[in-house]
Amino acid sequence: MTGGSLAEILSGAGAEATRTDLHAALDDLLDAADADGGRLDGPAFWGFVASLACGRGVSDDLAMSAAVLVAREGTIPDDPAELWQGWQWALLSALLARVTAFPGEIMPIEFSSAAFRALAINRQGGSNGGEHADLFGLGTQRGTDWEALARAARRLLVGAVCFRAAKDGMSRAKARALLLPDIPPETFRGWVKEVARAKRLPVDRVGDDARAAARGEMPAAPYDMDANAIADLLRTAWRPNG
Repeated sequence: MTGGSLAEILSGAGAEATRTDLHAALDDLLDAADADGGRLDGPAFWGFVASLACGRGVSDDLAMSAAVLVAREGTIPDDPAELWQGWQWALLSALLARVTAFPGEIMPIEFSSAAFRALAINRQGGSNGGEHADLFGLGTQRGTDWEALARAARRLLVGAVCFRAAKDGMSRAKARALLLPDIPPETFRGWVKEVARAKRLPVDRVGDDARAAARGEMPAAPYDMDANAIADLLRTAWRPNG
């Protein structure tokens, strides 16, 4: 690629664009957007993104992330078809994690990356299904719909307790007593162990993501809950007499 125009990039001329090519193509893309009221041409944008990614490790990063998911969440199946399907779901999960990292900016805000990623994780669990709620009804979860939703609610509540403990500098036991006063300590400890099994983590690392959110290293939204949100989750998570 020598001219560096967006047209050359979209035509596939050359396997890997240089920095000069990319700068020129970006100018072409933005000039065209300015002429159209600021609206980027969709195919041209994705062509530019593909050219930027070509030969720069982006696909390797996705493959590595997918491999980590497979290794962490399940076992390697003997059936080649099952192995292929699991790998496709893992790759999709890795891609979705990246294109939805900034909600509403690439994917529409209504898109639920979490629902698709739950399927991808469940598929690594084999024929018995995974721990996450299957909102699509594709049979990838372990147990009934109610049981899967209850597990999901307990994971969120455990995260909320860990977040509050880290944010306010208190013990997890004190945060549990503050946020979930009706939950017996032994019941909550059981929830923590359940989450540890689902995440395939030691018990003491269950709250790592929530603690990172409390430090401002990731969004706090899944963990920073008000009393109403906690009460709603409790109705799903806990059956005192059952």
